Amino acid sequence: MISAETLKCSIISAAENISKHAEEVNSLNVFPVPDGDTGTNLALTLTGCANAMKLCPEGGAGAVADYAAGELLRCARGNSGVIFSLIFKGFAESIDGLDYIDALSLANGLETGCNEAYAAIEKPTEGTMLTVIRLAASKAASAAKKGKNAAEVFKAAVDGAKVSLKSTPNLLPILKKHGVVDAGGQGLVYIMEGMLNSAETEEKNTLIKPAKPQTETQDIKYTYCTEFLINGSEKADMNELRCFLADIGDCAAAVGHSGIIKVHVHTNTPDKALKKALEIGELSDIKIDNMRIQSAAKNNSSCGMISLCSGKGIKRLLEENRGVIALECTSTMNASAGDILEAIDKCPFENVFISPNNKNTVLAAKQAAAMSKKRVWVNNSKTIPEGIAAARAFNTDLSPEKNVAETERSAAEILSGSVTYAAKDGNLNGRIFLKGEILGLEGDRIACAGEDIESTAVRIIMHLLEKSIKNKVLLIYGKDTDGYNAEKVVNTVLAKCGDIEIEYYRGGQPLYYYIISVE
Repeated sequence: MISAETLKCSIISAAENISKHAEEVNSLNVFPVPDGDTGTNLALTLTGCANAMKLCPEGGAGAVADYAAGELLRCARGNSGVIFSLIFKGFAESIDGLDYIDALSLANGLETGCNEAYAAIEKPTEGTMLTVIRLAASKAASAAKKGKNAAEVFKAAVDGAKVSLKSTPNLLPILKKHGVVDAGGQGLVYIMEGMLNSAETEEKNTLIKPAKPQTETQDIKYTYCTEFLINGSEKADMNELRCFLADIGDCAAAVGHSGIIKVHVHTNTPDKALKKALEIGELSDIKIDNMRIQSAAKNNSSCGMISLCSGKGIKRLLEENRGVIALECTSTMNASAGDILEAIDKCPFENVFISPNNKNTVLAAKQAAAMSKKRVWVNNSKTIPEGIAAARAFNTDLSPEKNVAETERSAAEILSGSVTYAAKDGNLNGRIFLKGEILGLEGDRIACAGEDIESTAVRIIMHLLEKSIKNKVLLIYGKDTDGYNAEKVVNTVLAKCGDIEIEYYRGGQPLYYYIISVE
């Protein structure tokens, strides 16, 4: 049996172990740019939760897991941190109400956590930490069926995770090419090993106890924005509920945690949504807004955008646009779900748009949106140039639905580029890269490389211009270059093709010498 105290200790031990191995996990990232920080993200996620465990209220193992799940969701950074928080969320929901975790409950919890993570990813990729947790859960289930105790079941899960980790290069060719295992999967193994070491130590002193039972008006298709909480919803079929909501409207979402489901849907029949919800549990915090009336009233102060960035100059560029608030993040742009949720709560608008502006922050942004009581949209901006385009298209006079369409259209029309350096030796797309070599990126793909920063910037700008029918360039130089060198880049490009327009600004961003947009 696993007690509440053992679970607390295992979380702290996991945080210590992943923190110790964070740089090693970072080094496994196959893309040789300096913001490959899977290990750092997992360490920050676990450490934030571990630090909060001292404030965890008294209770059984289920209560501790529930508290930890909430902290992990708030502290989650990067895709790896969010995926782990979702695994633990599913685990916590599975053991809710238990004083002690027995072998079967542990195995069921791991399986539920695995399913929660897979369900949250639009296109799950095998050969990642998802594959690792799936085999870990399978091995735990087999051990539980053989009558093993909780410690033995978790050891079987860890052994399964290690076996699965070794297979990740066979599932992702890019890993095999570089001779490494998946970084997120390795991080998960270190987390589970940390938990196991703690659990095995505590298991000897654990007493066995029985567990407790467990727009515009004419453009608005659906009139009512309907939101509410369903309480006492432990046995709800989430897939059935989501399908029902999708059938009666759009912008449908149902997110559950600790027996509470938050529902949001735009519909013409809010009574049907409420009736369906009453079949599941008791309702509270019911909010139904007539979006046609809101649109007709043109409540301009109702829409705002939070755009993530790194660098004070980029922050200023974003906030030049009405209704846009820039959230300045760490050097690698990996804000936690809690950071984003706090920004949403402080935002003086009821309808909030989030521009992640980094592919590794999209999941954290979506997690924050699900946790917020406000109406929140997360757009598809995965680069700073896309975020700037979205911010310039954002219009507080438009309905939320119109803003979604306009910002995403504008972001999709631009080409993004950047200039950085190789953080390590590597081999990608048939090219060998040496640590320190200057890289020119198109989106997140290496398009060119060289030894000189400015000439590489010129090459990537010319590359983007050749691919685009647009002729306007935005050049943002970072903290490790200056206006003189940026002007040299501008003049060189103008000399090569004078029929274009170039704006250049000091962004002050770290890691990237230049960020480039062609629009």
